[in-house]
Amino acid sequence: MERYIIPSVYQAIQLYRVLARAERGMSSLELEETLKLPRSSVFRLLKTLLNQSLINKRGTRYYIDNGMHALGGISPTIQLYQSELAAPLAELVEHTAHVAMLCIPASDCVLVQDVVCMDSTSMSLIRPGYRLSLLESAPGHIMLAYHSRYREMSDKNITANSLDTFQVSKISAQTCTRGYAVSAGLSDQQAFISVPVLSKSGELLAMLCLLITNTNIKTDTSELSHWSTQLKLVASLPAREYLTDKKEAG
Repeated sequence: MERYIIPSVYQAIQLYRVLARAERGMSSLELEETLKLPRSSVFRLLKTLLNQSLINKRGTRYYIDNGMHALGGISPTIQLYQSELAAPLAELVEHTAHVAMLCIPASDCVLVQDVVCMDSTSMSLIRPGYRLSLLESAPGHIMLAYHSRYREMSDKNITANSLDTFQVSKISAQTCTRGYAVSAGLSDQQAFISVPVLSKSGELLAMLCLLITNTNIKTDTSELSHWSTQLKLVASLPAREYLTDKKEAG
């Protein structure tokens, strides 16, 4: 190792890179074997990255989180999905005044990663990096319903995160029943619709969202259902492409 390289920083970066390529996460033992590091070193590295919300732990496995977004970074998987879904999202809103967004889970909110708007007269105030509430936004409802952080949380842990247990349960049940989430938009005649983007293993990677204009979330249920269906088709593209490639390879 070069003279001026800090070993612990180098090891943390190597660990992060290894996890970034592991869609199904890794156990501490797997990390020890891959990185060829002592158990005590891996333990301290994991604790540090967990403390800074750069990774998260589900059961006995560790995964990349999106805390890196705050440092100007983003998961390679999200970067791939962002490039794959940009064109379909643009086509979806091409002849409308709607705004499409790719959102990613963060530690206590949802972050807007990409915004697609084809109508210059309806440019949204929402930009990449915009934070959306878990309780008050459609992408936030998707996160509460599908992200393992909340599916596997005890009532005690939900309370510790300043979330009302009953409210989270109600939102999750309603969202899972419909398969999409709806919330008020930026004005009375707007609504947010959001659906999950799931990995091959069923993990929530991102949320697709539409800001629908000239609609009322209390009365225009058929329109909202129509757009949620269209949004689900786009969200399923990465999984469908994977299955196609697998069949061709087999």
